[in-house]
Amino acid sequence: MKTISIKGNDYVPVNERILEFHKKFSKGSIRTELISEPTSKMIIIKATIYPCIDVMEQCYTGYAQEIVGDGLVNKTSALENAETSAVGRALGMLGIGILESIASADEIVKATNRVGTKENPEIDNSHRTVPTCEHCGAKGVWNEAYQFWGCPNYKKEKEQGLKTKMKFPEENTIPPDTEDGSPF
Repeated sequence: MKTISIKGNDYVPVNERILEFHKKFSKGSIRTELISEPTSKMIIIKATIYPCIDVMEQCYTGYAQEIVGDGLVNKTSALENAETSAVGRALGMLGIGILESIASADEIVKATNRVGTKENPEIDNSHRTVPTCEHCGAKGVWNEAYQFWGCPNYKKEKEQGLKTKMKFPEENTIPPDTEDGSPF
């Protein structure tokens, strides 16, 4: 499975965990359930993983919450974001994609980036910096769709057989906070 390095630790993104689950458990099922009220600003999702639908007693669960409007993605996709996180946690409980923690790459980046946004202007962001690529030294580019920092030279590095790793500074890093969503 592909990993993303965050502050020196490798994490597996949720999409990789899902692909691995379907490879290993052809009779498995991933189910999600909205726990919070449909009109609530706090979305809570429960994901349940069944490795084999013939044995429904064997299941693994994970929960996630998101707040509508908290960050760029949650302005339009808080439900989907929470669902992805819950599935990633449930798959982690099954043992898929665990390297150093149950948390997925998506979850770690989200937690790192949650402080100091436009929605939380009282938090001082002046000391935070953008990560750099360990291979080419390029400044990271925030990928809003997948919620992680990436190298702008990713395709070239992939062609060379390199695994892109972003080097994060000791302090927290945050996603770009510009009006147009651009990374710089």
